[in-house]
Amino acid sequence: MAHDHEHNTLCHCGTIDEAVEAARKLYIQLAGTDCPVWALGVATALRAMAVESLVDEEVTRPMLKTICDGISHQAKKINFEQLDHETVIHRTKLRGGH
Repeated sequence: MAHDHEHNTLCHCGTIDEAVEAARKLYIQLAGTDCPVWALGVATALRAMAVESLVDEEVTRPMLKTICDGISHQAKKINFEQLDHETVIHRTKLRGGH
């Protein structure tokens, strides 16, 4: 694992910003079809699975906390008004609206 918070690198798959953007898109899909509670449930289960997988790879709990704190910090920078707007648009399209 090549986490480098200072340079926004998460791992060989991408950056923290790219992970947050992927989560934003998934949130719009999940919250748009159901509700924010469903999105939270999916996110919590996914996090638990990923943490257990990383612990099996000998990533320490303090390392996981550092990684998760960095991601959470970036996620809080999302424009939540825009996120809500995009979620409503997605929900409307799913219901056959324009």
